[in-house]
Amino acid sequence: MKEKILFVCVNNACHSQMAEGWARYLSGGDRFEFFSAGLERHELDVYAVKVMAEAGVDISSHTPKSLYAMRRLPCNHSAQKTLDTFFASFLKIPSAHGDVHFCRA
Repeated sequence: MKEKILFVCVNNACHSQMAEGWARYLSGGDRFEFFSAGLERHELDVYAVKVMAEAGVDISSHTPKSLYAMRRLPCNHSAQKTLDTFFASFLKIPSAHGDVHFCRA
């Protein structure tokens, strides 16, 4: 069974979408499944799509999702981009192993 990894940011429009895209591109898809979500759901950032395409990674088919929509995903790990410690105190993403990794903006 593949391990599931969830990338989380505020809007799921840019950073977490790019992280999901890079992870899928670099992993080869054999061992992991990657997902992304945000505290809110905004439209996919057109500049993120353009920059990723220039690097050879297509995220144009990605659909922004809210964290609420992903609440039943049994993820093994999550990586969260936080803007400040305020968000860090509220972002509690349960995972099978309790692994939560924070990345500062």
